[in-house]
Amino acid sequence: MQKLSHQISLTALAFSLSLFCVAAPSARAASYDISMTANGFVPSYLEVTVGDRVYWWNDDDFFFDDHSTYCSTYPWYSGAVPYGYGVYLDTTKTGTYNYFDDVGFIGSGTLVIKPASSTGPRLIPAPNRADMVYDQRRDIVYITSGNQVLRYQLGSDSFLSPFQLSGNLKGVDMSPDGNTLLVADSSADTNVWVHVVDLTSGQSHQAFFPAAFYESGTYAVAFGADGAALISSRFAGSGWVPLRRYDPVTGQTTIAASSVRQDSMVSASADGTTIILEESNISNGPFRRYDVASRTTTRNSTTGRFDYECAASRDASLFSVSTGSGGTLIYGSTFTQVTNFPTAVEAAFHPAADAVFFTIAGTTYVRAYNTTTWEMLGQYDFQNTFSNPSYYGFTNRIRLSPDGQVIFVTVSGGVKYLRHGLSLPLSRRLVVAGNPAPYGAPSPVGYGSYWLADGTNLTISVPGFVATNGTEVICTGWTGTGSAAGSGTTTSTSFTLSANSTLTFNWVPFAISANVVSQGGGNQMVLQWPSLDGKTYDVLYSDNPVTGFTEVATDLPATPPNNTWQAALGGPAGFYKIRMK
Repeated sequence: MQKLSHQISLTALAFSLSLFCVAAPSARAASYDISMTANGFVPSYLEVTVGDRVYWWNDDDFFFDDHSTYCSTYPWYSGAVPYGYGVYLDTTKTGTYNYFDDVGFIGSGTLVIKPASSTGPRLIPAPNRADMVYDQRRDIVYITSGNQVLRYQLGSDSFLSPFQLSGNLKGVDMSPDGNTLLVADSSADTNVWVHVVDLTSGQSHQAFFPAAFYESGTYAVAFGADGAALISSRFAGSGWVPLRRYDPVTGQTTIAASSVRQDSMVSASADGTTIILEESNISNGPFRRYDVASRTTTRNSTTGRFDYECAASRDASLFSVSTGSGGTLIYGSTFTQVTNFPTAVEAAFHPAADAVFFTIAGTTYVRAYNTTTWEMLGQYDFQNTFSNPSYYGFTNRIRLSPDGQVIFVTVSGGVKYLRHGLSLPLSRRLVVAGNPAPYGAPSPVGYGSYWLADGTNLTISVPGFVATNGTEVICTGWTGTGSAAGSGTTTSTSFTLSANSTLTFNWVPFAISANVVSQGGGNQMVLQWPSLDGKTYDVLYSDNPVTGFTEVATDLPATPPNNTWQAALGGPAGFYKIRMK
């Protein structure tokens, strides 16, 4: 290709159709490349900042036709651009501009030019930082640094008093409910431990585990959706350590894997269903996926390289493993390699969109890519040169805020953060479940897990009464989290999906219980059965079911969650049943 020596500005092309060489552009905010191909523009959608330079290159190595880029609303027009040549536009105004190819007659594109940010990334000074996690509810970044967890509030641009712990702190993660901070400590005696911080009270304690052979401390932590975390460890030398599962609510500890490499990194998918683990300091680069619900490792593979970091996409359909010599590798759910970013140092997947962010080795940039097309969406100058650490994590650790809007990166001297401003289509996870079992058929979506567009309006209902395989149950209401947070005694609920959510319909057997109570004037029979809002009930009695039942009470109104009916005992033994209407 002749890209760097055959380029011209679109403004110049308005006066001349000839192509000639120009000097390399001076340093500017960023530059972006768009290919003109036989199948159209790649990428066909691009967001940039005013002042950036956008190149269009004729990369049609199929037909070798001339192509062009033309927009009437900016305006710009390149005219015919031969194969191997390119044109560029220095953006000077904001807006959304649709353009097309009126020479090759194929392809259209959209260029979004956003206002320049008034400030670049901000530095949170923390020279001894290791890891960080952002608490969006409290607007606080927690940073492990020496024997402290620093607390920095973005809104006030100031430090709060730190959590004073002990030891040499490493990885940190926050529980799904936002109430607990779990902190690894690279220290040991006869035990190893993590620090458990109650974020509502600020109190902390240590959770101890008997140290395995040569185990020298804990290293990384990652919470799953069940509120328990996987904890990796260090080794005094080079060796293998246990991988633990710890539940800070119950205090229960189990061994999730008896033998993984020292200094392994762990990272959970945004939906909390899966935790990816890469094993460090070993040349074949093992990595594995852990299923949170079944508490088992469901897949293993290797990169064939030394690894040092990993990440999982929002729905665990993609995984990244960062390697010392091969860049960052992207794998699908079956661990088949999808693509490779040779210069990417570490990755963070967007929690609600098809996007991933990389720190790029040898540059000062974080770049964002679409995880469906792998087109670059944007790049951001963090004013810190990133490097590949080859073996160990926590060098240029990158994480996103829970809403995906803020990029956090550990750099020399602390943590830098930046709001990226990308406009991305968002998806939210909805889980529809039944308790104690999935009775009936919810409508319009059934039981299961779904990813739906952010802002989807939903009304989900189930039948009030279900009889199947000899089992009769009624729905006593629902409970929910996220956008469906709350509870109700009805068989349907409506909400707008704007966060990952669960909706659970509660069921009880439609069974009658009976007891006898003593009252003045004689004993009384008391019947009780589950009650469904909006229904009425008849009580029927028979001293001989073969001959049929007789109504003894009719049209009793529902009184959820249970109805009762009481009558004096007397006469022969008999049978009662309830009819729901």
